[in-house]
Amino acid sequence: MPPKRSHLVLCLVTALILLPTVLAAALYCLAQINAKPLAQRFLTEFSTDIACTVTVGEVDIVTLPVPSVIVRSLTVERDGVSIAADSVILRPDFYALFRGEFLPRAVSGTLRASPWLERLDFTADLSKQDATWTVATDIRGHFRKNEALLPFSLRGTAVVELQQARFEITDMRLGDDGGQLSAVLTLPDGTPSPNLPSLQGRLHLDHLSLTRWFGFARNLTPGLQVTLDDITDCALEFTLDTQGLSVPSIAAHAANARFTGSGGVESWTNPTVALNLSAERLRLETGLPEAAAELPQAPIFPHEALTPKPGAPSTPNSISIGYDIRLGARQLDYGPLPLNEALVVIRPGSTDKNGMEDTVLTADSKLYNGTVYGQATLGATLDDRHDITYAITLRLRDIEGVPLVRALPVIPVHSDRFQADCNITSQGRELALFLANLKGNVASKATRGFVRLPKPSTGKNETKHHAFADLDATLALRSAVWENGRLGLNGQWQNTLNTPGVTLRSELSGMVYFGGSSTTGTVDFQNCPGILTLSLQPEQSPFPASMQAKLAGTFSCQSVNSQFSVTDARLNALGIDAQGSVQLSEDKSGFVWQGKLAAKSGNLDDTLRLATGTPLRLPQALRSLTLETAFKGSGQELALSTLRVRFPQTALSGNLLLFWQQQPRLDFDLEADHLNIDAIRGNPLPAASKKPERKSLPAIWDLRFLRTVNAHGELRVARLTAWKLQLHSVKLPISLTNGQLTCPAASAVFYEAPLQGKCTITFAKGLNFKSSFSAENFTLTTASKDRGGNSALGGKATLTATLRGALTGPGQLPAALNGTARFSVKNGSYQKCDDNGTLKGKPTLFSAASASAILTAGVLRGNDFHLQGDGLVIKGGGWFDLNNDTLDCNYIVSMNNLPDIPVHIYGSMDKSKTSIHAGKVILNTLGDITHGVVDILGGVVEGAWKIFR
Repeated sequence: MPPKRSHLVLCLVTALILLPTVLAAALYCLAQINAKPLAQRFLTEFSTDIACTVTVGEVDIVTLPVPSVIVRSLTVERDGVSIAADSVILRPDFYALFRGEFLPRAVSGTLRASPWLERLDFTADLSKQDATWTVATDIRGHFRKNEALLPFSLRGTAVVELQQARFEITDMRLGDDGGQLSAVLTLPDGTPSPNLPSLQGRLHLDHLSLTRWFGFARNLTPGLQVTLDDITDCALEFTLDTQGLSVPSIAAHAANARFTGSGGVESWTNPTVALNLSAERLRLETGLPEAAAELPQAPIFPHEALTPKPGAPSTPNSISIGYDIRLGARQLDYGPLPLNEALVVIRPGSTDKNGMEDTVLTADSKLYNGTVYGQATLGATLDDRHDITYAITLRLRDIEGVPLVRALPVIPVHSDRFQADCNITSQGRELALFLANLKGNVASKATRGFVRLPKPSTGKNETKHHAFADLDATLALRSAVWENGRLGLNGQWQNTLNTPGVTLRSELSGMVYFGGSSTTGTVDFQNCPGILTLSLQPEQSPFPASMQAKLAGTFSCQSVNSQFSVTDARLNALGIDAQGSVQLSEDKSGFVWQGKLAAKSGNLDDTLRLATGTPLRLPQALRSLTLETAFKGSGQELALSTLRVRFPQTALSGNLLLFWQQQPRLDFDLEADHLNIDAIRGNPLPAASKKPERKSLPAIWDLRFLRTVNAHGELRVARLTAWKLQLHSVKLPISLTNGQLTCPAASAVFYEAPLQGKCTITFAKGLNFKSSFSAENFTLTTASKDRGGNSALGGKATLTATLRGALTGPGQLPAALNGTARFSVKNGSYQKCDDNGTLKGKPTLFSAASASAILTAGVLRGNDFHLQGDGLVIKGGGWFDLNNDTLDCNYIVSMNNLPDIPVHIYGSMDKSKTSIHAGKVILNTLGDITHGVVDILGGVVEGAWKIFR
């Protein structure tokens, strides 16, 4: 009710109570003269004195059983406000009447005032001693507010003197609120005084609801409304005068804490309610349940507050009431966080174009030797049907990270110092609606710390640490939810983690959940598009140069179950583009993962350059790669199934299973449609345009680590091309155990003949190997044609060989080779051909040819070469040096009816020289026959050598 209107009502009620007393006294004294004219004159004069219109239906004076004055149909009106009484009864002092003196002893009656006062029943017992009146009164009734009837009562005593009245109200009630009042009213004595009248005393309230009666409390969150609806044991010492209200001492109990302080209203001209209260220790969740994600129901009242809400549109004759409320606590407990020297200030904010005024809450406190500052602006609402709007700013500075994480172990980030900035807006009286409308920006920074993640273990609660120099995180917030004990924040996430030499950036869009039942920190999200970018400087990169990697996809994480997945993943690193999906989880045995991968490199030269730091030029057959596989693994194994690897001229498929328990183990089953060794043989060569420095290879190998590796499997090749020769249906069963690799039964089809072989390699500081193979009755004609050259050999051939050697470092072949070899041909032929493979002339036939040799230190020596033809026999031998591709052989050619002819073949294996050690007479005599024999011999020797060298 506006103050001016309240003052008017107070005047009318006072007049209504005093009028019967004055009127009755006058009538008792003068009734015997002329009662009716006297009554009319008295009403006219009294109305003029109090500036009210007073009407009385009738006045009766009764003598039995007790002398009394009854005033009926009494009405007092002023400025459109009317207070009526059906009847008022006044009982004077009976004995005083005999003395001719009128002293009222009791007044009672019932008052009504439409529409706000439904009924007021009052009784008052009066006594007088000298000039002092004592009034004991009992008032009960109901007043109406927005169609709601509110009960009120007052019982107490007033001692009234000339300029002073003392009040002792033993019980006063308004609705559910009530208490006691002890006060002294001082009236002016005629001398001008700016502060009189004044009321000074002590008020004690058993219960007080600020939310029910005061408009500013209706503009707060539901939790604060509940708190301010239940203030108990409230004691105030006050002074009320014409200037203002001073409350130097206040004590009250709220939110399970005892508050003390002061307050008041400095000036009635611009009334602002001020409260400055503090508690020794307060739990925030008790006073503000929303801080602990509880969902209290705001109190519901059937009427509006008695004072206007902040910023509510003005009504005629209304006065705006401001407020300045300060609530402090030496220690404010927020969950496990001890906020020290906390202060919350509640004040009016700005007024919008509709005259609506905001409420501003600011908070300051200290936390772990840092500071916390917050400001919340609550938008004004016309009524309880409209949602409150919020604008919240929060700033944390220099918070010590160690005690923070000790108090909140759910945080997975440890740091030396922590800071954060938060600017958000929302609306809604309930938490669910508030979170759904939450928008804004959040930024945090942690310095010198580590990220704590679950550690693969055997079910133990262990973690592993990833250190960082600083970690920046930002969030463009779109909405939030609270469900199942978790806070979900929906928005655009950006994080940057820096360590010396390492930068990891992440972007994520979607809802991320924090908290839950876990005590070690949980972060959960589902199907959130995101990007991870990793940058490694050379000192941290596993490769010689810096490394950049980028992973984009749809990410999901359930850290409480140690599950992580990426679908629609796209990875770019080292010049390789990959797509696929991966699911990662953890059980008692550790991490397990599975998924699919498709990778592609259009230029493996670049990939190897990035990986090795050296420009390389690969053979054309290896310069591009595509790979597809499904994978599944754990902390002990990795399985690649449906593996497909494609180079430009080679495709490989099969399955791989890698174990790394006590000893690493590889099981494989691979096959290729065509493997062209000619296209991919040799080491990658340095690029011709650049001459980078290359790290020198170690002079001595140490391959003992292979003793801890086991491998078993089979490689199958449908067609294998090597040195232009063709092998089909190649099978290579391989086993590596305790540092020894064996291929016990290699097989292939070699030009329509079976090829068998075996091999053993023993790894130590270096390696020792031995192998053997044989091919019997293979078609030499096809093999010679595939091998090429200017000699075409034909027939059925057999080749057997054994090789062994010991290597301690690189560059030791072929000098380390030792072994034996044997070669034979049946029904053979020799014929020259040009560079295009076109045969020239007629073939020279021979029935058989054979040779054997011993290989020592890379030099092949043999002296049993034998060729048998029609009227022709060639015998001899020599050596072939594989280290420098040279040969030196001597042969004896025997023909029918001719002397033996010695032939010497020597020089380079590619362009050997031939000389005949015979006299001129023989050479001139034989002529073309001699040259033909030399051609046959050179062709057979060189042709056979070129096939198998």
